[in-house]
This record gives sequence, C-alpha cells and structure tokens, in this order.
Amino acid sequence: MRKFLSALCVVAVLVFGAGPAQAGFIPINDPNGTYGTFAFGISGNTVVGGYFDGIGTRGFIYDGTTYTTVVDPNAVESTALSGISGNTVVGTYTDANGGNHAFMYDGTTFTTLEVPNIAVGSTMAHGISGSTVVGSYGDSSGTHGFIYNGTTYTTLNVPNASFTDAFGISGNTVVGDYQDANGNFDGFIYNGATYTTLNVPNSTATYATGVSGSTVVGYYTNASGTHGFTYDGTTYTTLDVPNGVNTAAFGISGDTVVGFYEDSSGNGSSANYHGFIFTPVPAPSGLILAVIGAATLMGFGWLRGKRAG
Repeated sequence: MRKFLSALCVVAVLVFGAGPAQAGFIPINDPNGTYGTFAFGISGNTVVGGYFDGIGTRGFIYDGTTYTTVVDPNAVESTALSGISGNTVVGTYTDANGGNHAFMYDGTTFTTLEVPNIAVGSTMAHGISGSTVVGSYGDSSGTHGFIYNGTTYTTLNVPNASFTDAFGISGNTVVGDYQDANGNFDGFIYNGATYTTLNVPNSTATYATGVSGSTVVGYYTNASGTHGFTYDGTTYTTLDVPNGVNTAAFGISGDTVVGFYEDSSGNGSSANYHGFIFTPVPAPSGLILAVIGAATLMGFGWLRGKRAG
C-alpha cells in the first residue's frame, strides 16, 4: 500500500458553502471513504481523487452532487485518480504483484499507459491537459518524469537532480518536484525548454503538484507541519484548512484549488483525512487577503515517504 500511495493542503475570510461555486473552503468526503478521502485533480466543477474503504484505495469522480467510484478492471489492490481534463481522467492502479500502472479513462474505456523499455509496473500518471499526460516512471537509474502526447513518451529530468517527478500540466507548462544532489526537495516549472526552481521561503521542502494558466499549487513543509500554497509567479500564498493539522493542495482549475487535510484529531489515522475545494474570497478594493492559518502510512507520512524514494 505504501508503494502505491507514493504514486499517489486561512488571518483569512472563509465562507462555508454547499458547492464549488461558493467562495471559501468546502470539505469533500466520499460516502464510501470511511477511512479517508483525498482530492487530487479538478477540471471545471469536477473533482477526482481516491478514498480508502478499509480494503484498498478506490478512485472517485465528484461533480458537485454525486460521487462516482472508478476502479480500473486490472486493479487488484488499489485505484486512484490524480488528474482530469474535460471528460478524461488519469490515474494509477496496482496489480497482483504490487506494481504501479498508469491509465487513462474516458468514461467508457480504460487504457493502460506504460513507458516503454522499462520494468513493467513502474509507470504512474499524475496529470493531464487536453490529450497530454504527465507522470513518472522508475528504472535502474532512478525516478524520472515524463510527458506523453498520445504517441511518444518524453523523459523529464531536472539537471543535476537525482529524482524528478512531473505532477501537473496546463498547456505547455509542466510542474513537479525534484531532489538535488544534497538531498533537498524543491518544486519546478518546466516550459518546454527551461526548468525554474520553486522554493517557498523558510520551508524545508517544496512540492509543486498542479498548475492552471500561470498559477501553481502545491505544498511545503516547515517546523509547524505541512501547508498548501499557491504561487502566481511572484508571490507564495499559504493555504491552511482552518482547524486542520496539515494541508496539501494538489490540483487547480481557474482559481479553484483542491487537495486534502488532516483534521484536528490529528491521530494519524487515514480516517482523519478529508478532501477539500477552495475558492478564494474576492479581495475588496484590490486589497490582497492573506490566506494563512491552519498523511503515517496513510497520511502525510506516505507523502514524505514518496519523496524519499
């Protein structure tokens, strides 16, 4: 399970609403996810992610009203959806041997995606924009990001990095994270030619997980825990779910962000994790509102474990 999950966030004004159109923070809890719900991607008003049912991970699609479970027919233990573009979702499932396989699902057909000439069971899909998919794969030399345009897989390696993972895509812009020669983790933006490092000030590690237009989302760690963020090219803005212990932002569509958080019980159980949708409250008269405030094997522990290998 740990291996699979590794494949696999406010002084602010918060208004609690009943759907994605409302401004502020909205919790997401799949009714089948008695052991936790995690939101990873969004397109328009549709959110995708995964939930734990006590046996394994199941993918879900949430349209603001209805949760639809999605399980790849080849999956033995787990399926999770990590990205969506229009009506097409991507994700990762595990086979009987614990191997990871990327897939694409258009609402009717599941298509397995495997980077060629590597060990079968080491490809993971994380994001999609149009028909272009990004993710990561492992081989004898380590972990590498990839872009798949429907025909060709192109490897992404941040220069001098020991580990590269592509997580989000919008148009021609890819975001993800990498580990440098000193073992530090930073986010990156890749425009097709140049890698730009992202590092939240005073953080111990920064991970970029989603992008929409020129806005990047992700999460970072520091002495107080794990925090989501948005980055507009100039300013990092922290996103912390109120009364939560840790927050991670994973996907963005327009100005709406999705991710997950650990609630205030903070006992490390996956049942204490919930997805969220966040739409910023408009700033009056141009005043910028600072958004500051407030998963173990099945929580932020496995996020950190993922980055470590």
